[in-house]
Amino acid sequence: MSTILIIDHEPSVCKQLAQLFSGQGFQVITVQNGVEAARLMRHEAPDLILVDQEIPLSGLKTAQIIRLNANFSHIPVILGMEINAVEEVKKVLHEALEKGVNWVLVKPYRQNQLLAKIQEYVQPGAPPPPPPKQSTETTGMQIRKHLRNLTDLPTLSPSQQQIIAIMSVDDNDVDMDALIKIIETDQALTMRTLKIAKSAGFGFQGDLLSTAITFLGVQNMRQIVQSATILDVFSKADTKDISLDLEGFWKHSMACAMVMQMIGDDTQKSKHFMAGLLHDVGKLILEFSFPPYAKEVDQMALAEDKLRHVAETELIGLSHAEMGQEVADLWGLPREIAESIAYHHAPSLAQRHKRLAALVYLADFAVHQMEIGHSGNYVKPRLDDEFAQNLESSIDMDELVTRKREIEAQIDSIIVS
Repeated sequence: MSTILIIDHEPSVCKQLAQLFSGQGFQVITVQNGVEAARLMRHEAPDLILVDQEIPLSGLKTAQIIRLNANFSHIPVILGMEINAVEEVKKVLHEALEKGVNWVLVKPYRQNQLLAKIQEYVQPGAPPPPPPKQSTETTGMQIRKHLRNLTDLPTLSPSQQQIIAIMSVDDNDVDMDALIKIIETDQALTMRTLKIAKSAGFGFQGDLLSTAITFLGVQNMRQIVQSATILDVFSKADTKDISLDLEGFWKHSMACAMVMQMIGDDTQKSKHFMAGLLHDVGKLILEFSFPPYAKEVDQMALAEDKLRHVAETELIGLSHAEMGQEVADLWGLPREIAESIAYHHAPSLAQRHKRLAALVYLADFAVHQMEIGHSGNYVKPRLDDEFAQNLESSIDMDELVTRKREIEAQIDSIIVS
């Protein structure tokens, strides 16, 4: 028997539609918002979804979130909404089709029109057609398209792009004059750099930016400007609905970045700090773009004793690692950084940059052992990736954990401003 999932915020409408469809031989499930639908679809996928535009986060956005899950990409989605003018119908239909909705119907529904449209996609007594076969690459491209359509992914300003580019080369190749020049154009970053240099952790005594930068050195400047740049990108986001402890999140991320500098290869240190700093950036995309879903992930992870990325994938079909990769690609960061973010929970699956992904995995593990900040996980990760386990044998993890106070002092010096 074909199943129709109704997502509508009005209980009376849910009841009327359930009676109508049941009378036609369909099995009917009703929920009132997208999070309830996602929770239900973890266990039972419907054959068609009828979603109301007026639900929380909107029906269109809910449909797009459903499309992020490759397991549900084939399910027909019909959007119902109140539309007054014929011209508006055409405009809305065009936008909805672009964003993954199969059709739009005007509310209040006309019974015959609604049934006719549903029966174009599913029949009450017949089994639904099998999902179309798609290559992994095609599915991945569709998911990335839906994610970009669905969220306002943060972008870098021209000066931020310049800073990232300057610091993305080996230490000996960093153009310090260019760095000084670009920092001088940003009063906030200039003041931040001088304040950090004069902090107890560094002890610089002067007032000249160029002297302070020389005093701090390339590695410290990389920590300062890259962390300041990323913090600034997200500083204007609305935080009133998020469930993540942002201060704890940034401490965890910065600690991972610093551990990456400690355990990484000398020839790759320019990539290590940024890879560690951004490994969990996808969590912010989930928090800021889909707060109700992020809250549900948080509750699932806590109640079911799951790692957060597992709960994310179960609920919406996409984890913060994949969302973070999309941010890195959007910013034009080196491919190895994007891949290390994507596979920092499973380095063995990385296609080309397993070692960098494994280092992020190990840095994340070490920081969890040190209990610096809070990543949003209630369960400590385990070292269960084979490639990372082999790499771990060359790293003295116990000695690394003893450097907790040193790492915390560096973090405090950098975020003091």
